[in-house]
Amino acid sequence: MNAVQIQDLINKIGEFKSNVDTNYYTKEDVYELELNIIKNYLSEFSQKLEIQLKESSGTNILDKLISTIDNIVEELEKIYHSYRIKFVESRNSDFKNSIPTICKIIDCKIDCLFKIKKDLQTKIIFFDCKIESDFETLVINSVNEISESQIQDEISESIADNKISINENPYPRIFVNHNAFLLFEILKKNICKVERTQLADYSFIFRKLQKDNEIYSDVAEKAFRTFLDENYKIALPKLKILDYCTTDLKQSIYNDARM
Repeated sequence: MNAVQIQDLINKIGEFKSNVDTNYYTKEDVYELELNIIKNYLSEFSQKLEIQLKESSGTNILDKLISTIDNIVEELEKIYHSYRIKFVESRNSDFKNSIPTICKIIDCKIDCLFKIKKDLQTKIIFFDCKIESDFETLVINSVNEISESQIQDEISESIADNKISINENPYPRIFVNHNAFLLFEILKKNICKVERTQLADYSFIFRKLQKDNEIYSDVAEKAFRTFLDENYKIALPKLKILDYCTTDLKQSIYNDARM
């Protein structure tokens, strides 16, 4: 039942009433009224979604909501452009004067839906953590719990066949020293948890480590991808630039790992 109500709230946020009586209110009143309605729906939506995520950590409902949002936004954009055309063609001055307010309302709805979609996409990435506060706690605990000695134990097993000392840098052509490699392992363990986001996650790690001189500046991204493929069986296409793969959560993990 809660899932149905969440879906209904998305529809209400995106609902557009073409018969808004702009003559009854001033233009400012119409916009403020619609804005308050959207805010109320959004607040209720956030509360019900949090309850839903506490009850179930599945992503099916989130995927459906994103699909619904995409469809609604597509329709709103069509309506928006139709009013732009009407603004040019209409000879009714009262109707023409109301169109900027109508378009402003539609813009507000689209912006709100885009923000919801972005939040849902973030929740899907971290769907195993049911609410944002849970994830923040998990990040702190994960970084604190995975000690350098634990990482070293795992590394020792993976490189034992090559008879490399635990204190040696196993990949000297990639990492500037042993500590840089340990940092990579910590980041990999804490950030690269979801298969669908591996490209963005490893892109972030590579860009940040190279930017902070933990990976040699002359290591090409192709060489890094080859390193991942040969040693971790992780095959990736061309890596993303830093601006397109950075999130506050990844940055927080990175900062904690470097402390």
